[in-house]
Amino acid sequence: MGVLVSCSKPEWEIVMIPDTQYIPLNHDGSAELYTIMNWIANNAVSRNIKLVIHVGDVVSIDGGSYVDRQLGDASGAFAVLDTANIPYLISVGNHDYYNGSWADWTEYFPVTRFSGKPWYGGRYTGHSDNDNLYFLMTMDSKDYIIVALSYAPDTAERTWAHDAFDSYSTRVGILVSHAYLQSDGSYNPDSIHTDISDVCPNVLFSLSGHVSGAQKQQVHPVNGRNIYDQMRGHVTGEGNYDGYIRILHFIPATGMVNMTTYSPVLDNWLTDAPNQFSWNVGIGAI
Repeated sequence: MGVLVSCSKPEWEIVMIPDTQYIPLNHDGSAELYTIMNWIANNAVSRNIKLVIHVGDVVSIDGGSYVDRQLGDASGAFAVLDTANIPYLISVGNHDYYNGSWADWTEYFPVTRFSGKPWYGGRYTGHSDNDNLYFLMTMDSKDYIIVALSYAPDTAERTWAHDAFDSYSTRVGILVSHAYLQSDGSYNPDSIHTDISDVCPNVLFSLSGHVSGAQKQQVHPVNGRNIYDQMRGHVTGEGNYDGYIRILHFIPATGMVNMTTYSPVLDNWLTDAPNQFSWNVGIGAI
């Protein structure tokens, strides 16, 4: 069981990072990824950033290209958050493993990199790595469980996630899965939402990526409640990466969650409707 992590301000934020695979693949040194992490670290106190969630495909080693360089660059960038003691959760994507194995990923992001943290709740022990894990945190006196699933979880992994949400049924649930929501609002694979989010009443949010150059947000009604789904894939081509992240600003006093989209790389905000919107989840829900 993880130790509760409290925050003192009534409003707080989660930073959601979409697929960054083209940064380490094409940009030796991954300067853009460091820029993102440094911005988060430098603004964590003023913005009350409590958690960073990467929705997967941190790197692109599935083709065997520059495996150690990519993972080394990504590991170094995330070390900025380690140094700043900012919790971060990664949903391992299909481009993060090579030749059917998590071994390379696990070398740079081992279980011990996360398990010693006070917010670490546990992991799926059917594997020796950290590809499925959950955090336990408390923000503004509200308890949360945040579960991250790796790409294409099998039945045992989905059962593990279901059991984790059930074990902490009084906590607000956030489900993070690399591939979950499609750009048309459908679910792929269906088994994640039918086996987990639809049948675990405490799941309030889902965050995902994977769909190249796409984004989708929707309110999914199920069994008399709403699940707030948000998907954002990488938004640029293979030659560059403009570094846009999604910022979820939680306002418990009003029950609002405001979403904005910002690039620390370009120092630019996207203010069109798909990139700046709000959810009224209800007072007392968050």
